[in-house]
Amino acid sequence: MTDAAVWIVRTTHGASVDTVLRDLLGRALGTDPNGLAFDRRCAYCNHPTHGKPAVVGAPDLSFSLSHSGTVTVIAVAPGARVGADVEVIRPRRYLDRLAARILTPAELAYWQGLPVPERLPMFLRHWTEREAYLKGLGLGLTRPLRDALADAGGWTLAPIDGLDDAVGTVALEGEGRVLASVEAAVP
Repeated sequence: MTDAAVWIVRTTHGASVDTVLRDLLGRALGTDPNGLAFDRRCAYCNHPTHGKPAVVGAPDLSFSLSHSGTVTVIAVAPGARVGADVEVIRPRRYLDRLAARILTPAELAYWQGLPVPERLPMFLRHWTEREAYLKGLGLGLTRPLRDALADAGGWTLAPIDGLDDAVGTVALEGEGRVLASVEAAVP
């Protein structure tokens, strides 16, 4: 069983979480964070700039970063692929149309039966599960989200706790636990 650790970072508009990410990865690897190098080579097409980010020389450490508004989540997992996604809860234009495109017929029927105030958070739960899983695979939004979870057997999908103003999910390859989310400060 693998554990994924998740950090929630609150930023002001335009602030960078690069230092926080480097610090967390440096601690996980027991190395100087300033010496870390990253690779973005795509595992599927070998393109050098659009793959899942990885720490050079640390093939067993997976991480994922997602941000929405002023909320950033960082998930780190040793020995298993991990993906994370977060979406701030804010009104979405054309939510009904978006739900019809993204949700399976059964999910859509359930969603349409919910009281209107519950629809947006439920939609975001489904969205973040799909995107976190695709990010864990290193695919990003390269396939239709409606079908994204059809082959997600063998992955753990867990909500990110501690988000009052957002919805987030961590996707962890294999059976595992998502450890308590903690707030991390931007220096």
